[in-house]
Amino acid sequence: MSNDRLYFFDNLKFILISLVVIGHFLQFYLNNDYITGSYLFIYSFHMPLFVFVTGFFAKSIIKADSNKRLNKIISFFLIYLLYKAIIFLIINYMYHENYNFLVFTEAEAPWYLFGCTMWIIITNVFKNVKPLYLFIFSFICFLFIGYDVNIGDQFSLSRVIVFYPFYLLGYYMTIDNAKKLIKFLHSKKFLHILAVTLLIVIYFLFINYANELYFLRPIFTARNPFSYVEFPTDLLITGAAFRLFWFIYVILIALAFFIIVPDQKTSYSEFGSRTLQIYVLHLPIVLIIMHEPVLSFLVNLFGNHVYFALVIMGFITCAILSLKCFEKPFIKLMKYDFSKLYIDK
Repeated sequence: MSNDRLYFFDNLKFILISLVVIGHFLQFYLNNDYITGSYLFIYSFHMPLFVFVTGFFAKSIIKADSNKRLNKIISFFLIYLLYKAIIFLIINYMYHENYNFLVFTEAEAPWYLFGCTMWIIITNVFKNVKPLYLFIFSFICFLFIGYDVNIGDQFSLSRVIVFYPFYLLGYYMTIDNAKKLIKFLHSKKFLHILAVTLLIVIYFLFINYANELYFLRPIFTARNPFSYVEFPTDLLITGAAFRLFWFIYVILIALAFFIIVPDQKTSYSEFGSRTLQIYVLHLPIVLIIMHEPVLSFLVNLFGNHVYFALVIMGFITCAILSLKCFEKPFIKLMKYDFSKLYIDK
């Protein structure tokens, strides 16, 4: 593992963003157990881990001076608005559906960019609180926020709160601790077998019991209150209990990824530093490709193999969008000094 750069996180970021893209492709064609099970499997862990990595790389932003931190907040918010505008145009004019442009309400993929602004602000406000106390408070909110039926997509508040403990875990993990953990986990060969076995077993459980486990989708997306979830029992504590089990499950999956993801530079390491552009640009492509005329063509072309075609298209989309030519506008905006607009120099 390089002393200058943690290639592990570059590799992990590209794997996770690939799962995000593949998940969105599969979302539009949940017509069999393989696709539905694969979709549920991806959604069961990909955003918590993605947010964890976001928190890990947020240290320099939150610890920067106020002007640099505000620049990042403004940048994320502007990209969020641009993303919303693109989705608004596609859904209204291509899908002919009534998709309202509500600045502070978001149900689709742009929520994550708004979440980034919120997590920076919240963490900065409470940065002097002892880590253990802040994490415990965030975890209590994580468990019980689902009982409030008024908390949902407005300000992306449900997701911001539910995913915040994962953000904090990443934020509080130091680079030295990350290196030590990765080195330890990679040094134990038998852990590789356990990790791969765990992921395979869980994946096939989701495929074999796709219909039975589909009720967990609102838990995984973290958008909705518990009243939206068709739990197998009516006990009041059920929602918090399922969320607790989900947290433990995500930690196990995270450890599995820490074990199997390479810690050396790979052919895709470079792409891991360009996940923002992939995240923003992929959904418009998915919406266009999965529009009914094109989707019908794909189904007729690939037949029973359409599942594999969607997965391959996900990887191809990631590979194309990770090219440097798409990187420049995002770098320019993320590094733009907005202080010239509100500070006299």
